[in-house]
Amino acid sequence: MKKENIDTHSTLVPNSIKLSTERQTRTREADQGPAAKGQALLKKSLQGDRLSASQAIKAKCYDCMGYFEDGKGDCGDPLCPLYPWMPYAQKRDPPACTNRALPEKKSDAPDRGDAPQSGNLQDTRGAGV
Repeated sequence: MKKENIDTHSTLVPNSIKLSTERQTRTREADQGPAAKGQALLKKSLQGDRLSASQAIKAKCYDCMGYFEDGKGDCGDPLCPLYPWMPYAQKRDPPACTNRALPEKKSDAPDRGDAPQSGNLQDTRGAGV
């Protein structure tokens, strides 16, 4: 039987080492990019630190835009779900909230002036002195 030539190096390297190497490479690339919104946040993320949603968006835009190598500017991709929050977006239309409807206000609700002022909930109207 003839044995096939199998690349054992790539199959024996654990994913954690591959990920660590990739993080180091991308951190070096980000260091060489121009200073822009998201650069420090991308490096922080690559080091394993947690980011807020706003910070993560800035870091992703910095990464997606090739570290803003050709200058800080609008990516011009309105189909991107993060575009409304892009740091250098020219036009910002807030996204419509379509996941749930807001409850309607009831117009027949009693006016606040009708509520009793004390902790006593008994109706004291008409009780005279």
